[in-house]
Amino acid sequence: MIKTRTNLIKNIALTIAIIITGKVIAIIYPIKVDDYLFRYVGYLLAQGNELYHDVWDIKPPGIFYANFIYENYFSFPVLASTILELLIKISGIYPIYIISRKYILCSNKTAMLVLLFYAVLSSSSLFNKGGNYTETYVMILGLWSVYLLLLNNVSTIFLAGILISISTLFKLNGITVLISYYIYLIIMILIQSYRCNLIKIASITLGFLIPWVCIYFSFGFSRFYETIYVTFAYPVMYSVSSFHGYSAYIKNLLLTASISLVFFSCYIGCFFIAVRTMINKSRLTYIIFLCGWVVGDLLGVLLGVRLYDHYFILITASLPIALSLCITYFKFSKVTMLFVNRLVRYTLILILIVPTLGYIRLLGDASENNYWEKMTEITEYINENKHERDEIWINEYTPFMLYEIKLKSTSKYMSPINFYDFEYVQNNIQSKVLSDLTSNKPRWIVDRKYDRDGRESSFDLKLREVLRANYEDVYIGRNYIIYELNGTTY
Repeated sequence: MIKTRTNLIKNIALTIAIIITGKVIAIIYPIKVDDYLFRYVGYLLAQGNELYHDVWDIKPPGIFYANFIYENYFSFPVLASTILELLIKISGIYPIYIISRKYILCSNKTAMLVLLFYAVLSSSSLFNKGGNYTETYVMILGLWSVYLLLLNNVSTIFLAGILISISTLFKLNGITVLISYYIYLIIMILIQSYRCNLIKIASITLGFLIPWVCIYFSFGFSRFYETIYVTFAYPVMYSVSSFHGYSAYIKNLLLTASISLVFFSCYIGCFFIAVRTMINKSRLTYIIFLCGWVVGDLLGVLLGVRLYDHYFILITASLPIALSLCITYFKFSKVTMLFVNRLVRYTLILILIVPTLGYIRLLGDASENNYWEKMTEITEYINENKHERDEIWINEYTPFMLYEIKLKSTSKYMSPINFYDFEYVQNNIQSKVLSDLTSNKPRWIVDRKYDRDGRESSFDLKLREVLRANYEDVYIGRNYIIYELNGTTY
């Protein structure tokens, strides 16, 4: 007993050490583009601007208000968000261990392997380049809501509904836990009593609705409508518009699957475990819910279509649970079990080391450094010449500049390029941007340089007319031109 407890403490310490090391490596990586966008909007909210009224983006409000807290209450917001993200990942250790040991009934050795798997997935630079991802918040809120649902009383189910609702305010994928639980309860109604399960449905639904009611009364109808749109409608439209045929999607999927055979074998295994549990009518019926959750998490990632690396942060908690389920419920022989353990450990080594080597190589990449240098020269010029009352607009999706300059964007649509996913939204927003630039006339406009082959959109040509009529170019950089409003004086 003492030896087991000692091994557990050592394993938890190793798990925490791996997570911390991974986060330190991630800090070295240049902050990603979306990260700067979240921080810039958080900064604007801290200055008293209203989300979806004074500043607008295609993402739900959760990540922006998280960054509002960092920008408003901490002197070093980047450090604050880094520490919180580290604590978020460490907090996942407890529910993963308890779910594995108490509910899946796996051995202590398997539980330790699962924790190690979680630590590597949480820290690998394969998924975690930089930080401040919406997916990190969704992952941890989903994991804790699953733990609360497994406690199986009305109050914890109600609380789980609240956590699930909050997770959807970061990204729609958070709703997979709710859908999986609904499906599980419907199955239970069919094979058990319906009254108890109907109470559970009512509890989790009520919990889910409460944050949305609070948003309605805080935001008002128009901003509440925008929140509904960017949370539920836009992600669906984004996935549909990103789909470029089955061949391209399958190619992406195969590349993703090649990361590790362990990934997809675990999910296939969970599907069969759920089916077997239903057929055998096992008393451990919550296994159906767990299997539904881990498979649903993966489907949520795959429906993202583009399959960006950071999408897979969403499964850094559910995949270790899938591994625990498969090792526990498939009765492997000792030889097979030894092979599985080695396969998992070798996979963990590859996931941890290979991307890190690529990570280090990228830090010395001249093209990557040149990309940041081009934007830095623009921010330095404006910061030397700006006034705090100035406004700016940039004809490029470069939130790095906006955050470093820290001037309000004249149009709440910070860049039309960020809305190119479907034509109606693109044209509608671009016309509003032109109207804002014509009526408000910011002191600074940063525009891209263009090739001499005449490839400019109708928006670019109309913007050029606005610049010719009211602005002069004051700085020409390697990729951008800074225009200043004529006759600006203070």
